[in-house]
Amino acid sequence: MKNSKLSFFCSFLAIALSSCSFYNPISTNVPSYEKKGEVNVGVNLGTSADVQLSTNPINHLSIIGTASTSGAITNDQGDFSNSADSLDYKFNRYQFELGLGYYYMLTDKIQHDFHIGYGIGSAAKKDDFFSDESAYQADFSNIFIQSSLIIELDDDIKGFISSKFNYLTMSNFEQSYTYPYNLNYPAKQREFRDESYWLNQFSIGLMVDLGPLQLSAQGQLNFRFTNNLVTDERPLGLYAGVNFNIAEIISQAKQK
Repeated sequence: MKNSKLSFFCSFLAIALSSCSFYNPISTNVPSYEKKGEVNVGVNLGTSADVQLSTNPINHLSIIGTASTSGAITNDQGDFSNSADSLDYKFNRYQFELGLGYYYMLTDKIQHDFHIGYGIGSAAKKDDFFSDESAYQADFSNIFIQSSLIIELDDDIKGFISSKFNYLTMSNFEQSYTYPYNLNYPAKQREFRDESYWLNQFSIGLMVDLGPLQLSAQGQLNFRFTNNLVTDERPLGLYAGVNFNIAEIISQAKQK
């Protein structure tokens, strides 16, 4: 029974961390501040693996940053034609974001924040999730606007809702496809063009404070209103994370 549960958990984790979509939106960085001078570092695992940073060097000023990876799409096996450049590829999927914002207490139990920022990265996808015959990638940039509400539900429990608007620009497309004269597995050659569009992210989650340690869980809905694009994105995201208040940990260490 235990082995069955472990297998189920590992299968679920593998599916969650894999992606059959071209662009994989990262978890939303929602900082929760108690006092100025905090430095929070966290890790979120789910539909991507994200490292997040947030700090408030002065009251009401917030700086956030995220580095994320969704792994790589690779194939170095070649194909029946033995053509050196037909199927040999490695497309990395990663992104980096940095944002600057303003936060304040809307009420004694609700914190509101507003951030703007910029990001860069690389996205990729197989034409067929179950085959290595063809894959494509592109570089992208992202200008984002984000607003969040963090609500104190109990002494050590907070909930949050967040809305993030991303203006994505995809460029420098590259495709690796089956050798054109291989009639057994002909690949579809796409006609790529630079694309820019708005992608909306809506997130809800919980935070549990355990002193300088914070546990978090986040669900995410990603959608857009533009349909005539070559690219697509993962519609849902699910994450579990842990955050460390570095300034508080150092302060407690000095007191001992």
